[in-house]
Amino acid sequence: MHQSTRFIFTIIATLLLAGSSATALAQQSRSGGLGLSLDDWDAIFGPGEPGQSLMSYETDGGQTMYVGQEDGVVDSIQINLETSESGPLSLEDAQALVESLLPNDAELEETFTAPVIAPGTYTITSELWESDWLEDRYRDDDRENFNVIYQQTGLEPLVTSIAIIVED
Repeated sequence: MHQSTRFIFTIIATLLLAGSSATALAQQSRSGGLGLSLDDWDAIFGPGEPGQSLMSYETDGGQTMYVGQEDGVVDSIQINLETSESGPLSLEDAQALVESLLPNDAELEETFTAPVIAPGTYTITSELWESDWLEDRYRDDDRENFNVIYQQTGLEPLVTSIAIIVED
C-alpha cells in the first residue's frame, strides 16, 4: 500500500476505531474535525500537546496535526506532510484527507490554483468551502466559510502541507 494512502486510512481509522465512545461521537458528529469542540476532538484523536498557540496531535502514522481553536471550537487544522512517515500526497489523496476532517454539510464553492512559475517551485491550490453547520458553532454568526490551502512542490506536484482555516 502506498504511504499516502496509508496516511489517509490512518486518519479515517482513527475516526472510526478510536474506541466505542470516540466511534459513537464520530458517527453522531456533524464534522470529522473542523468545528468540533476541543473535548470532542480529543475524544476522537486523543489528547494533544499544547504549543504556543496551537495544540499538536500525533497520528498512528507519524503525522502531526496542529489544531487552533476559538472559544473551545476547532477553527484551524494544519498538517505538514513533508516530515510525516507517508511523505507528500497527491492532490487527490490530500483532498480525500481534508474531506474526512470537514463538516458533513460542507460544499465546495470555488477553487483557485496559482500557476507554476518555474519547475520545482511551490504551487498553491486554494479552495473556498461553505458550511451552514459551522455558522452555528461560533459566536460570530458570519463564520460559515472556510479555506483549504494545499502547498505543492516538485515537477509532479505533491502536497507538502495543508491548512484548513475558518474565515473571520
